Amino acid sequence: MTNKPVENLEISIIIPVYNAERFVARAVKSALSQPETAEIILIEDLSTDNSYDVCRNLSNQHEIIHLYTHEDHVNKGAAASRNLGINKAQCDYIAFLDADDFYLENRFFETKKVLQMQPDADGVYEAIGAHFDNELAKEQWFKNNSRLLTTIEGGIKPEDFFNSQSPIGSKGCTHLDGLTVKKSALVKVDMFDSKLRLHQDRALYLRLAMATSLYPGQVEKPVAKRGVHDNNRITKILPLEESIANFKEMLNSTYKWAKEEGYDAEAKELKNVLKYSRIYRTNGKYYIGSLSNLNQYVLPSKETPSVYYEITFYKYLLKFLLRYVWIKSLKIKS
Repeated sequence: MTNKPVENLEISIIIPVYNAERFVARAVKSALSQPETAEIILIEDLSTDNSYDVCRNLSNQHEIIHLYTHEDHVNKGAAASRNLGINKAQCDYIAFLDADDFYLENRFFETKKVLQMQPDADGVYEAIGAHFDNELAKEQWFKNNSRLLTTIEGGIKPEDFFNSQSPIGSKGCTHLDGLTVKKSALVKVDMFDSKLRLHQDRALYLRLAMATSLYPGQVEKPVAKRGVHDNNRITKILPLEESIANFKEMLNSTYKWAKEEGYDAEAKELKNVLKYSRIYRTNGKYYIGSLSNLNQYVLPSKETPSVYYEITFYKYLLKFLLRYVWIKSLKIKS
């Protein structure tokens, strides 16, 4: 059965809320301003500040805002909160927004065009920018990131999306704020993995890339901005070993899902990245321009004894050494 093109796009916006009393009203206002917003679902996750009261007031003011909490009244994290929102959503299409982020004007303009042109599309991914609340937040951001725009470079066709996006490929990644997707597609991939402490969004994108058709929308300019402040997760630098452990946990969970669902080729790629996950994390934002990082190439040899006989290992080692020499040469010239 062929999908029909979207005519009147109606979207359920899911906003998980935890200790976001300063920001959630801004997020809600930005969602209310979009003509495609049919309902806003706030999932209050047992905040320790006044977030619940703010959410309740917003819900009382607008009929399309629905406020929920977990039945057992415990903090369950963003993944479980988003899953609750998905189950409560009444629309065929769902979009996500973090409570400290906000949509830009005409957030779904390009989304709607893509869904109208591509009847087989299960969803659309788009670019996200950053908004700094203060100079400290900006400084912390650039310790972890080199660019303001979070996007998939050039836009990738559905059949190439899995192998192109990070961490499988090198074309980049995007944020949940930039995703509009069918509720049925989220159910198909078992929604968010609430057992993961971090990277639930990356795991979801990888599952969706395997099982559904995601098309690029606006990938050169942001459709939303994440609020970067000095008290959120994206400005904090985790200890390297903790970062590696979280990264491997996400990859392992996604690999097991791929195997269980019969995506053997994708599972093979995930297993390869899993094997070199320590190197991936060291090569990325945790690179400190020091030969002390060379230890991250020695340790994988203990985890996977055959690593020294594989071309992949030497490729990454060579890139590391060349990068080290290049950075040192720049320092000498300056």
